[in-house]
Amino acid sequence: PRWLPSQFLWENYREVWKAAPFGRYLYNSVTCSFWIVAADIVSGVMAAYAFARLRFKGREVVFLILLWTLMFPEQIFLIPRYLIVSRLHWRDTYAGLIIPRIVHINTIFLLRQFFEGLPKDLEDAAVIDGCGDLRKLWNVIVPLSKPAISALVILRFMWSWGAFFWPLIVVTEQNMRTLPLGLSVFKDEYTIQWRLLMGATVITMTPPLLVYLLFQRRFIQGVTFSGLQS
Repeated sequence: PRWLPSQFLWENYREVWKAAPFGRYLYNSVTCSFWIVAADIVSGVMAAYAFARLRFKGREVVFLILLWTLMFPEQIFLIPRYLIVSRLHWRDTYAGLIIPRIVHINTIFLLRQFFEGLPKDLEDAAVIDGCGDLRKLWNVIVPLSKPAISALVILRFMWSWGAFFWPLIVVTEQNMRTLPLGLSVFKDEYTIQWRLLMGATVITMTPPLLVYLLFQRRFIQGVTFSGLQS
């Protein structure tokens, strides 16, 4: 096999944008990934703080039930989730693509474990200064947890960006497709436009690589710190 081509055909990338509404696919993927990651991190931080610091009846039982749901494969929840989305008339909408995926138990679990390892002295000092739970969370806990949160941002962005199965189920209109679904445009029943498919694949891979390069240092810090704590 020849790893480096003898000639680079840059016009293939221009043809990708003409052969399909690839700009629309890119916009859909960016929009969905941004809101999924943002909502997942915000909800995960608040839930993790509740399980790590707040004391309420049944806390450990609720947390064990959440962990218990991780034992089931995601495919089990596809049918009830699809029925709920259909009854809410969320098919072919951003709500159907985003809302069912904005909370993930892994995010809550990892952040809760990270919060448990943080020293409580700074929180006690914040309480003396008159801070409530929300101010302690956003002014003390979150700044100390930037490495872990950055690592989760990368992981969740890559997961949401490459999601294929759920968008395939909930989307039927072409203008609501995401990039993974848009790659199927270059394949039909008998032929595959390999040059356009490969060009579109490179375009699809570029944003996750850029996100990783931007957060690379914090990602490594988060993984290292989490490993030391555990």
